[in-house]
Amino acid sequence: MRWKREKPAPAPLEYRSLDDLLDLLKKERAASLKRRKAFTIGLLLYFCIMMIIFAVITMHHGTFSGIGGMFSWIGGVAAVAYRASGTQKQAAQALKDFDDVRAVPRLLELMDYQDPELYPTAKELLIHLLPRLMASDAAILTPEHVKQLNRLAEKGAHARRSVDRTDSMPLRLNALRALEQVGDATSVEVVERIIASDRTPPDLRMEAQEALPAVRQRARNSELAGTLLRAGAAAPAERLLRAATSKPEAYSGELLRAQADCEDERVVVAHSAEQTGELETTQGIGRPDSC
Repeated sequence: MRWKREKPAPAPLEYRSLDDLLDLLKKERAASLKRRKAFTIGLLLYFCIMMIIFAVITMHHGTFSGIGGMFSWIGGVAAVAYRASGTQKQAAQALKDFDDVRAVPRLLELMDYQDPELYPTAKELLIHLLPRLMASDAAILTPEHVKQLNRLAEKGAHARRSVDRTDSMPLRLNALRALEQVGDATSVEVVERIIASDRTPPDLRMEAQEALPAVRQRARNSELAGTLLRAGAAAPAERLLRAATSKPEAYSGELLRAQADCEDERVVVAHSAEQTGELETTQGIGRPDSC
């Protein structure tokens, strides 16, 4: 009789608030992306080395039959690099206790994992929270999050059937409604493609037609906010200007101190107090017409 070794129970999450939970998910996401990057770089290096070995062996022996075994391990390593961590699974379950749209960015990131325990939970929460997004919530979303919303609205859940067998239409409809509030210029093209596609279900096409004006307006507002001109820096009030004078005996080192409030009075500053002994005040020197 073969005994099956039981997996140890994961340690409980330590958090006090939703912010703690979201920070935890953000750190786990960053660690996951690092693992993926390391896997990709390692795979490229391994492929190059194996191709060199394959070329050398083929050159000397004419054939090489072991190339399949050289890459048989890749699938297992990729599964480890791209799978969700136990912490992410627990955190997704914990998010059910909070009814807050601030969880939407982290939930969109969790949809990237093909995990049968994680994916349905994230999908369920997104269906509930997406219709509640407001225009002011655009600040919590990055362009990558908006891209994910675009993908969900256009193509729905992209999980394998073994991961998620539920209907993706509620998610697509609510993602489309969310784009009315937080979409950008790329969302306009997505909604237009949804309307033009022959494969779009009637309910989704109708929703897209109703959403298109709002998505376009949202994109215009977003572009306008990004193209506002930054005010130029004012000239420093303490800049000293050399005075123009027709008197040859006038000291050439006299400087004018410009006033920030454009008052008529300009103060002539002597270059050396020992030579002039006093400050001379002139009235109405070089007043700009705009003052």
